[in-house]
Amino acid sequence: AIRQDYQVELPLRAIFECPTVSELAVRLGESGDATREYHAVIALRTSGNRTPIFCFHPGGGLGTVYGPLAAACGADQPVYAIQARGIESGEEPHQSLEEMIDCYVTSIRSMQPHGPYRLLGWSFGGTLAHAAAVEIERRGETVSEVILLDTALGQVRTADGVMPTQEDFETAFAHQVGLHQSCHGLRELRLGPSSEVMTPRVNMVKSLLEQFN
Repeated sequence: AIRQDYQVELPLRAIFECPTVSELAVRLGESGDATREYHAVIALRTSGNRTPIFCFHPGGGLGTVYGPLAAACGADQPVYAIQARGIESGEEPHQSLEEMIDCYVTSIRSMQPHGPYRLLGWSFGGTLAHAAAVEIERRGETVSEVILLDTALGQVRTADGVMPTQEDFETAFAHQVGLHQSCHGLRELRLGPSSEVMTPRVNMVKSLLEQFN
């Protein structure tokens, strides 16, 4: 309707950045164009005094999938999503993972210049979050948490060459965040079909973030 009535291509991110009719009206009135130059970070929730959490897009590239997480975390937790370039009309995708991570980290630091940083990624987003954490630390900043949801594990082996089991990873994670290994929340971290992921994970992630705070 907006496209037909105002001849403006409204990017999907605008719905999240301008959630009210009045805010959208202001956006539409900016030089008569609601489109903007690509920026990797989408503000899902800007209010709150807690350390922001940056959520990396899964394979589909959309950062807006974290909308339910932002809503569940409450008004005191700022939540930002990282969205791929190439989703909106006229955008050219990144040409390499290195280019993508450089862009994402630069965008994150434009929002939060210094650490510690809190990163989260679902599915392929977990791989991106880990790569971003490495790059952030390479630039001399600190990362306090990297939360991975349904992210495929690489070929990690112990010093004696044995492939760790799922239980080994759960034990290590429990030790890292101070949870008992049998905690129900840990079982929610098991890999599962993507269609069953986001809604069951929201409360678990919210609980984890509250513990880290």
